[in-house]
Amino acid sequence: MIMAEWIPVLVLILLGFLLIAAEIIFIPGTTIVGFLGLGVVVTGIVIAYLDHGDTAGNIILGSSILIFSGMVFLAFKLKVWQKFSVSSSVSGRIRSDADIKLKVGQVGTTVSALRPSGEAEFDGERYEVYSAGQFLDSGKTIEIISIEKGGRKVMVKQK
Repeated sequence: MIMAEWIPVLVLILLGFLLIAAEIIFIPGTTIVGFLGLGVVVTGIVIAYLDHGDTAGNIILGSSILIFSGMVFLAFKLKVWQKFSVSSSVSGRIRSDADIKLKVGQVGTTVSALRPSGEAEFDGERYEVYSAGQFLDSGKTIEIISIEKGGRKVMVKQK
């Protein structure tokens, strides 16, 4: 049976393309599975050349290139690549020095427990603060004892 001679070649090429697809879709970034798939496809093409001659090898090589090109074209057409990238933007920001209106000696209230850092409210605005050594529970009255690093590190103590 003539078809039985082609089964190893076709199985190797199909398995190689499946491994490459698995690399792209399921486990991107490992590259091991992708290179393994490429190696299996090349092995199938080499077997086609060795067992069936140059004409058959050229047909298998050309077909493999067309199939791979079609897979890449279809992936771009269906926008598969967009599913693997982050399209949302980060909305958070760090307070700039101009945003910080705190002064040493200012009194506020802890919004969360300070262990040793947490949130506190001063004049209706929330800030990240650090206690000077002790742990403080939520709802405690605190006082700013120092402002460091351009306002990014606010040290407080219980009042």
